[in-house]
Amino acid sequence: MATNTKVFTLGLAKILFGEPAADGGMSTDLKTVGYTNQDSCNITQDDPEVTEFYAEEVDDPVITKSKKGKTSLTMSIMDPSVDVLKQFLGGTITEDGKWEDGELYENIELSVRIVSDQGYVFDAPRVKIDAKINAPLNNSNLVTLDINGIFLKPQNHAKLTMIPPDVWETMQTEETEESGEETNP
Repeated sequence: MATNTKVFTLGLAKILFGEPAADGGMSTDLKTVGYTNQDSCNITQDDPEVTEFYAEEVDDPVITKSKKGKTSLTMSIMDPSVDVLKQFLGGTITEDGKWEDGELYENIELSVRIVSDQGYVFDAPRVKIDAKINAPLNNSNLVTLDINGIFLKPQNHAKLTMIPPDVWETMQTEETEESGEETNP
């Protein structure tokens, strides 16, 4: 059970991606895809959309209705491999190992786990991924794959789960005991 200990979340240890589970839940086969460009990873929630209803007799709204803002992820992968390009952009890998862009835009949805250096772990079972190649060919920047993800509502699961450090450690211990292997959080 989680404690009420004050938690400060900072830093990025790793980001993992995988195909969502068949029931729409969190992937059970998550993998890292390379280095994340420094200071490029952000999870943000938009402000709520507020509709105000007014009466003729008063200046202030008599009632409001709010709709939650969307949650999104932005990040950049440094020098992506051809396998990463295929995973995030679609297309094909040729027999001689080249990535080729597809004719049509591919709709990509993945599960995402973000493990901080310290603090919470973030799980999002279903994220709509839009990616683009960013290739400033100069001596002061790397080629990156820029990713924008919109957190979607999976069926029968939470859209975003924030796992406290003590719960995460327990989960890792249980996984280690079940597999008989040592794992790093």
